[in-house]
Amino acid sequence: MALLFKDYCVDKELDLFKVIKILLIHDIVEVYTGDTFLFNQALREQAKPSEALAANQIFGLLPAEQNQEFLSLWHEFEARTTAEARYAAALDNLQPILNHLLSGNPQQTQISKSEVIAKKEFIKQIAPELWTLALQLIDESVAKGLFLDH
Repeated sequence: MALLFKDYCVDKELDLFKVIKILLIHDIVEVYTGDTFLFNQALREQAKPSEALAANQIFGLLPAEQNQEFLSLWHEFEARTTAEARYAAALDNLQPILNHLLSGNPQQTQISKSEVIAKKEFIKQIAPELWTLALQLIDESVAKGLFLDH
């Protein structure tokens, strides 16, 4: 996704290799801690310490220079401090919308369209055209009964 959608990002001077590293490093930590459900804020807050611990343990196995680089990139993603981290976060938030549309189960629908939009709307500032795509995917999910229509 990072390669395919780069031209849609507002910031045209992205270091794409850094974006890819950020995305991979972010996901390595989630391999150990799990991907916390976006719409459960209490669980998300509880997950932060275990994610930080996992990042320190995983990257602590590496030589000092790589440890520092990977931890720095992980923190950068979490804080969204750079254009690369913000683009990575936009992709990380677009991907589940697409996944849900393609593989979702209407019997498990508990989330409303407005809740999804509220959590994902930041994509608009990073890549307006990708936000348009996200809205289309959300609408298709509503039509399939995967999100509540309100």
